[in-house]
Amino acid sequence: MEEAFHRERWINTHSVYQVSVIDALMQGVMEGVISIRELLRHGDFGIGTFEGLGGELIVWGDKAYNCRDDGTVEEVPPEMMVSFAQVTCFDRFAPLHRIEGIGSTAELEKKLSDWTLEDPNIIYAVKGHVEAADAELRSIGRQEKPYPTLVEASKSQKVFRRSGVTGSVFGFLFPKFMTNVNIPFWHFHFLADDCSCGGHLLDIRAESMNLQVYPIFEHVIRLPEGKSFSRIRLYDARDMEKAMKDVEG
Repeated sequence: MEEAFHRERWINTHSVYQVSVIDALMQGVMEGVISIRELLRHGDFGIGTFEGLGGELIVWGDKAYNCRDDGTVEEVPPEMMVSFAQVTCFDRFAPLHRIEGIGSTAELEKKLSDWTLEDPNIIYAVKGHVEAADAELRSIGRQEKPYPTLVEASKSQKVFRRSGVTGSVFGFLFPKFMTNVNIPFWHFHFLADDCSCGGHLLDIRAESMNLQVYPIFEHVIRLPEGKSFSRIRLYDARDMEKAMKDVEG
């Protein structure tokens, strides 16, 4: 019985459940696929966005948050629809590490490479906590049909800068061979402990960060239904990565 319990826990914490694919979102497939209620059945840690975009999604514990483009954060109702997301059951027993001197997200990514370079062909999850940090965040407002491409929608993004904020970084790294499926470089969201701010993390500066980073070996995708998804054609992988970097910043 104990062995079965530990095996089930290992499977749950080393598996990620994904809603839609990044290629579809990039091409304007922004219809809701599943509800927040259903998404929370698959994990307690994750990031994504909503139907028609309409903010940046963060899942933590049994709650989901919308980091809106007016700079506010609100807990979202269970019936709200999700167009793109990835969630996992976070491994709270993953080793805790401390890194020092974070001058940018680029420096954060470089420090995280200590755990990812050895095996670049799997998925990684990271949760980091910072105190008195300077963060640059963005959020994209709700789009109306016919939905634009994500590159077009990102032109209306709102950028917020917060100083001395304490909160958590939520992130995933997907391997290069999954470029049309998910973002093939670190993708971070940020949420203040007091929910005073949050969003997609563009840049961060902090004296230190306490973090947990661990590998994920199983990947499940819930694909969208309907003509808007069935009619798209996948990007060339090289064009896809460039377009994503233009959007993600």
